[in-house]
Amino acid sequence: MNQETVSQSTKSRIIDAALNLVLENGNTAITISAVCEQSGISRTTVYRCFNNASDIVEAVFTEVRDRYERGLRAAIARDPAPENRLDVVTDYMARHAVSGITEKIARCSHELIDRLAGSIHESRQQLYTEVLAPYLNMFARMKNSPVDIPFIAHTLVYYYAGLVKTRDGSSAEEIKTRLKRLITGLSMV
Repeated sequence: MNQETVSQSTKSRIIDAALNLVLENGNTAITISAVCEQSGISRTTVYRCFNNASDIVEAVFTEVRDRYERGLRAAIARDPAPENRLDVVTDYMARHAVSGITEKIARCSHELIDRLAGSIHESRQQLYTEVLAPYLNMFARMKNSPVDIPFIAHTLVYYYAGLVKTRDGSSAEEIKTRLKRLITGLSMV
């Protein structure tokens, strides 16, 4: 195993341990000692990978964002047909919404969430623009009128964040229906 692989593997273990701590107790649970204990990695090694606990928390948020994107892209890869894209995307989003991970992460400090939200929202808007484009372009051709894909993606980011944050016990199917209605309705404008 080369040094880069060991380092990446070690960083992944640290991030996974920190993610577990965040999911259990929010970001205040992230201390170097707690991460060392959870991951089984020495303080020296943790400090070789990260400067401080704040860097670890930021890496956790980045990992959560990246896992979401990888999961959505994997769902699309299993069913790449443009005509099915709306179902695939909204199904993934709905299943993710009811998984509880976003709610648990929302227990983190508001200051931290505010600091990281901008980059997450921007990356999600780019992601939704990209993954919904095949369906929305097909829809635009059918109605012989343009569809404002970036506007739909932008609105979807904020609607979904609000939906997850204020989740009212809705099932994945109910959330999927709401998301489909939003996207379809905005496509008609």
